[in-house]
Amino acid sequence: MEHILILLYALLLGTGFAGTSMLIILYNRLKDNRVLYIIGIMVLLSGWLLIHLIAQYWQSVILFRGVQQGAQQDNTVYGVLTGINQLLGLLVYIAVLVGLMRIDKKRRKQAAAAFLPLVLWIILTAAAQGISSLYRFLSIVQPFSILISVVLVCVFLLYTGIRLRAVSLEKIAGPPQDKKNLQNKKQSQMQNQKQSPTQSQSRTQSRSQFKSQLSQLRTTDLLIYRLGIITILFVPAALTAVIIFFLLGSSSDPTPILNYMFYTAWNVISIIVFFRYITQPSALVEDGGASEAFIKHYKITKREGEIIDLISHGLTNKEIASELNVSLTTVRTHIYNVFKKAEVQSRVELLRMMSGYRE
Repeated sequence: MEHILILLYALLLGTGFAGTSMLIILYNRLKDNRVLYIIGIMVLLSGWLLIHLIAQYWQSVILFRGVQQGAQQDNTVYGVLTGINQLLGLLVYIAVLVGLMRIDKKRRKQAAAAFLPLVLWIILTAAAQGISSLYRFLSIVQPFSILISVVLVCVFLLYTGIRLRAVSLEKIAGPPQDKKNLQNKKQSQMQNQKQSPTQSQSRTQSRSQFKSQLSQLRTTDLLIYRLGIITILFVPAALTAVIIFFLLGSSSDPTPILNYMFYTAWNVISIIVFFRYITQPSALVEDGGASEAFIKHYKITKREGEIIDLISHGLTNKEIASELNVSLTTVRTHIYNVFKKAEVQSRVELLRMMSGYRE
């Protein structure tokens, strides 16, 4: 069973090289420091899990073979690997905190408050392992210790996921409003809901509008949004798994596999966002407009650039006219001028040409 787990850990760890590599490419293209913070977290997380994998292999294979051959068991190397593993684990959580404070600069104190209980528990656990009497006590209540650790980690991760999602959505909805404006807005919405006979239609329209706005997020903001969502979803899954282990009275520690699952989920999101970036059928740069190279080469005006942006996101002529508050004839005229300048006959041909001007 141990060998199967080690193989599974190795396979899950392998996804990290692909995810981190794609994040590095994204940073090289976008020059966004937020991507750099995520890369730093992923690199530390990779090192943490790699040391854990080596420690597991050393304990399950090397030491086990030595015992079978009658050799005296030496736990020095395993103890060193365990110490390094704990240190890297602490550094990972610190990196998550630093990245969160850099991304969400307005709420640094709240992030530190969510992180403080976790740090205190890690220090207490390390001290208990260093003092033999405390370590014996901790080994007796090991299931409770694991449960407390996971709960504290989940509280911090839940706060992290919520804030990552909120920061990204602010790009769509704008900065948060004050309480009076929010109350007035809620009251007006409640009145409109009472007066409107088609609530289901309005909800469907709002959902489709949200999806449309979400698709127009910059790549970095979309990456942060999806990482926040997957982090939020991970918390109940992790708590459920640990509670099941606790109720069953299992002596095994479920946290390593949870760490690998979390690591894999972040890497999968990174890979998905990367492929979304490279497969966009446009030469849009990350400021929401057409690339400078394309604009200069074909002398695209500001309004034409806005229309090209909306075309690249799949909007029809009517939707573009509604979005820009202009007539349908005006939209058709601008599109005709763009086609004439770029010497193309269709939207598909235009977007295909623009892909050669990606920055």
